Amino acid sequence: EKRKVLQLEEKVNQLEIKQHAAELHAATLEQHLSHLKKETETADAARQAEHSRLTDLEARLADEQARNLAAAQAAQRHSQELKQLRAVLDAEAGLLEAVRCEVG
Repeated sequence: EKRKVLQLEEKVNQLEIKQHAAELHAATLEQHLSHLKKETETADAARQAEHSRLTDLEARLADEQARNLAAAQAAQRHSQELKQLRAVLDAEAGLLEAVRCEVG
């Protein structure tokens, strides 16, 4: 009888030790989980900041491309205008030469 009591007390002690070890392990896991959550939050914030930066850069690129297109179109119009002016000047120069020949 006494021996059974001692054996049961020993089992209780072993279970208490195992329970304490399990509680310590659980506390360690909770700390690790808390650390991982903080790392995840930090990474999420960094990812959101990078996404925002990328969105801003894409918008700036689109604006720059629109300005470049407008500048290219304006340059093409100016080139055509210069060709037309050159043609007018060449025609006027031809007329002037013809007048000089007649007068001369």
